[in-house]
Amino acid sequence: MKNTFFLMMLGIGAVSANVQASSLYDVTPSVGLLESSPLKWSFTLSAGYDDNVNAVAKSNPVHESSSYVGFSLGSSYSNQDARTQLSYNALLGGDVYTRNMHGRTDQVIGNSSLSMQLTHAFDSTLRYTMHNSVAYTPDPNYADGISASRRQGNTFTFNTSHTVGKSLDPRWALNTNVSYSGILYSESEYQDDNREYVNIGESLSFKASERTSYLANASGQFVLRQEGYNSQNIYTTVGIQHALSPRSNVSMNVGTQIKIQQGAGTKVYPTLSGGYNRVVTDSMSISCYVSYNNESVGTYYDGRNYGSNSTWRLGVNCTQKLTHVLSLNYGASAMFSDYSDGEAGLGDHKETTYNFNVGLSWRLDRSWSVAVGYAYTNADLGGFSTPYTRNVYSINTTYTF
Repeated sequence: MKNTFFLMMLGIGAVSANVQASSLYDVTPSVGLLESSPLKWSFTLSAGYDDNVNAVAKSNPVHESSSYVGFSLGSSYSNQDARTQLSYNALLGGDVYTRNMHGRTDQVIGNSSLSMQLTHAFDSTLRYTMHNSVAYTPDPNYADGISASRRQGNTFTFNTSHTVGKSLDPRWALNTNVSYSGILYSESEYQDDNREYVNIGESLSFKASERTSYLANASGQFVLRQEGYNSQNIYTTVGIQHALSPRSNVSMNVGTQIKIQQGAGTKVYPTLSGGYNRVVTDSMSISCYVSYNNESVGTYYDGRNYGSNSTWRLGVNCTQKLTHVLSLNYGASAMFSDYSDGEAGLGDHKETTYNFNVGLSWRLDRSWSVAVGYAYTNADLGGFSTPYTRNVYSINTTYTF
């Protein structure tokens, strides 16, 4: 792990991809085709108020509230017409708080990311796809599968994923995937949870009809932790993808996870993931996910290790067009972690995190828009810390050119 940064830069190079696009929960195919768009730029100014910047209980001495201001410069491009399709998104920005946060020597939180997706069709049966991303943002990012709950401060996340798809005939297809991702915490108190993921997998799909496909998958995952024990995981799953209509689809994958970790031996757990992806009408879109997995997140505590962290993650996001200039977006997510098989008297405990967000955007003209938002978090760390709540209010304006 000491050479993580250099290995990451060699592996990723100068390209990257949208963090949301590489989410663990993007388990269903997109509805409709991606569209080409010319090079676009955007500039955003924001302000807000956070009533619990340190994510602690009100009784904690370091409980602090703060107003903040922020900025970001964004750029995007998409070419979906050529044999080699390319798109990218870039964001450079940050937030400046009026009060210091616990454990930090400055009051600046990063908010920057760079992303790239490339697809090349060698012929009508063979296709290569690459997703790359790098981001420096505050954690938690609940949309991203490698994120933990409750974390605070800046985090550096990265992902590079490569897939080769081969159609064997009109019904059968093979996909081979290799990926490398990780999360690094800038605050020293959280760096014991720095971790990297190496994944390799093979899947076979069968198109039973124009609307339904069945899938079988075998994959391996290697989790490399800065502190505590590494783990190896072998997954075997079967699943289904079904188009409910031309504008909506659903998927579900179920199977087994064999987890091998020092001190905990070899254990077998169930695993599942599912999604109801981008149900789109003229005025509303919705996506939701559910996931169950035995993770290697937060398994190290002061020199001791947990062998098991069974975690449920659930979420839903909606966007609703109220008028031709007003849009409403809202969503909720939840995370339930059950830690067990602890070393040297490390007792079992459960952690829960709930999140809710809502926002309203108003398009002033073709270039200008204004948005207001509210986010709520409620977390219980199961005896390691006092439960806390957090409320964040924001307003921003964006100019696109």
